[in-house]
Amino acid sequence: MAFFSLCLMFSLCSAATLTVTPDQSQFFQHDRITLTCVTNSSGWKVMRTIKNKVTEECKRGWGIPTESACNIKDAYPIDTGEYWCESNRGERSNKVNLTISDNSVILESPLHPVVEGENVTLGCSYKKDKDDDTSTSDFEAEFYRNDLFIGKKKPGKMIIEAKEGFYKCLYPTKGESLKSWLAVRARVPPTEMYSSSPPSPPPSPPPSPPSEPGVPWIRVISGSVLFILYNIILILCVYTYRKWARAKTDMKRRIADHVLVN
Repeated sequence: MAFFSLCLMFSLCSAATLTVTPDQSQFFQHDRITLTCVTNSSGWKVMRTIKNKVTEECKRGWGIPTESACNIKDAYPIDTGEYWCESNRGERSNKVNLTISDNSVILESPLHPVVEGENVTLGCSYKKDKDDDTSTSDFEAEFYRNDLFIGKKKPGKMIIEAKEGFYKCLYPTKGESLKSWLAVRARVPPTEMYSSSPPSPPPSPPPSPPSEPGVPWIRVISGSVLFILYNIILILCVYTYRKWARAKTDMKRRIADHVLVN
């Protein structure tokens, strides 16, 4: 549930979050797995895509569907695949990859992305028989990242600094686990993280950039000035034309009078 809390805190999640119990990515054959859609609305179902299979929703035969959840009571390697939650409207949650191993050794590692540089606990578990209900980590286990040895611990639990890569563990006399991908996300700067107290209301959004001051009034004034100038020029043109026409008419009248006098 820690991942779900982080989702709410940093708004990284969709409308639903798929959680897996136990919270790990590898499982033994015959293990019990519970997948739950954590959401505030109804109508969500668990979906999956497995190797060489089309997408299918949780159904009897491999799981027991309940309201926004799916219980796998007897997991098999064929159940290895990608799982997620989906609503009736087609919305989807985060996706997780589950690996069901028929080996006698599995790696227990975080299922969801972890913060870069934080401490992460890796576990190495062993089952003597596939039908056993319990497993043990009471042995000296070796751990590898991208096939490079990173250390060994007894019991088989090791704390490391989170680094992205493919991890596996080895029980020297019994075998090794399959590889699991450890996803890492960037660390959030301390100034941006919430304290343990309830988050305070988000700060008011910064004011939007002001528009150019007075732009509409400048356009109105400019238009008015141009209109007035246009009318003044038009009046002057009409006045000049009438003055010229009157002068021309007077000239013609004088010429006509002069002709009559002669």
